[in-house]
Amino acid sequence: MVFVRLLIVFIITITSLFIIERLRFQSFELNILGNELELTLSHIIYSFWGVIMMIFSTIYSYLIYLD
Repeated sequence: MVFVRLLIVFIITITSLFIIERLRFQSFELNILGNELELTLSHIIYSFWGVIMMIFSTIYSYLIYLD
């Protein structure tokens, strides 16, 4: 059971890192094109989602530790 929980935390963490890396790549891509509105919107969406996933991962890890 603990293995399954750790696997879930691992998947969430990898997903969060992928989202953050995608944000960095998209920022670079949009910065070249000079589209600042789209750049701002993608920053807000991706950074918010990445932070939420990381917080969830941290809380879930702590709950596993308490078990």
